[in-house]
Parts: sequence; C-alpha cells; structure tokens
Amino acid sequence: MVALQAISHWFESDISHVIMFYTHADFAFNREWRVAIQPYRNSFIVHIDDVYKHPYKVYEYLKDIPIKSHKSSRNSLNGLKFFDGQHHCDNRWDPCRKKLYEKILQVYHLKEDDECKIDTIGLVNQFRLVEDYPGLDYFFCPHIDNRVNLVTYLNPQADTGPGTTLYWPTPEGEKFLYKDTEHNDPWKDVSEFCPELSIFGKFNSMVCFPGQWPHSQTIIDNRYKEKTRLTEVIFF
Repeated sequence: MVALQAISHWFESDISHVIMFYTHADFAFNREWRVAIQPYRNSFIVHIDDVYKHPYKVYEYLKDIPIKSHKSSRNSLNGLKFFDGQHHCDNRWDPCRKKLYEKILQVYHLKEDDECKIDTIGLVNQFRLVEDYPGLDYFFCPHIDNRVNLVTYLNPQADTGPGTTLYWPTPEGEKFLYKDTEHNDPWKDVSEFCPELSIFGKFNSMVCFPGQWPHSQTIIDNRYKEKTRLTEVIFF
C-alpha cells in the first residue's frame, strides 16, 4: 500500500507540473508601443518595442509546441537537417492588434484593400537546427516576400541577439529570389548574397520592412540547435 500511495502522489505531482492553462488575456497586445522609424534604402524600417503585454507567457506557450512542417516538397531536407514549421493562433478578438497593424500601414502609405488585408490570425515560425550551422559565410535562404513584412521576436535573449539580415544579391544569387529553395537547398553563401544590415532580434519587439528587400533569419551559431527559434510573422 505504501508503494501504491507513493506512485499515486508522484503521478498527481507530475500532472500538475505539466498542465498549463492560458486565457486570451495572456496573448494580448499592449495598447501603447515605443516606436522608432529608420530611413533605409528607398523606404523605412520600423522598430516597435513592448508588443505583447505578457511576452514570457507567450514564450512559455510556444516553446513546447511540436514543430509541424508548413511546406511539403520533393527532396525536402526539412525534418532531416533542420526543423522548419508554423503554428497559427487566432487573435481576432484583440482590437489592439488590428490598431497596430493599421498604424503600420499608414507609415508605409498603404491602404487596406483586396490585395492588402489585415489578418489578425497570428503565424508563428518555428525553426531548429538538426545539423551544425555550416559557418559564417553561409545564410539560411535569403528571399523576398510581399509589400511589407512584420516580424516579432519571441525568444528571450539579449537585446543584441540575432534577428533578421538584409542582403544585396549577386548576379548568381538573383536567380534564387524567384525560386522556392527554402527546404531543398537552403544554405546560400557569399558568392550569392552580400549581407548588408543585421537587425537585432530583441525579445518582444517587432520589426517592419519592405518584403521586396532580400532578407532571411539570422543564423550565426548553434544556439537554435538547443532551442527553437520563434518569430511571429505578418505579411501585407
């Protein structure tokens, strides 16, 4: 009987430790933000601090979610040499989120229309290395996107931690911008792209920039072999 009681107590303790409960309030945006606008190239980079009210709760929720691949392609290396997935969170209940996105559109002189709709369903990118980072002359899949990219950094780290890098492509790299090589041939090198500006991935901060600028997540070591890189992304 003593042994059974001990097992019972261990089981109850383990369950209470594992199960966590969250409410909408845990994922609320702040109502006010600190904003800096930096002229760059022919447009702006917008830096926004203090995005979430409870960023550590957001991180605790996301860090243990299994990674599910968001693409399927022939000869994909996803799941073999790295893990790359996405997780959706429905945040349409939060009016502060839509208000912030409206302000960002104003900065870029864009109006919401059929081609540019505000989507408040959050998209969290999950990335993790399986094999070691190949070295400082290699970059993980520089690419281009839509008119404006919004990236929120959700890993607690120093304010000077790696975030997003902007590039100029060489003639050799130019051709990759219009091909989807993210999961088949992700690592590019200095013969194809020249890194020009690295944006720090400050925890609970958002960076906005034109998606037509070649860019990629900044991978500089094996830190994301030990933990998952988490970023929330929105595309206008």
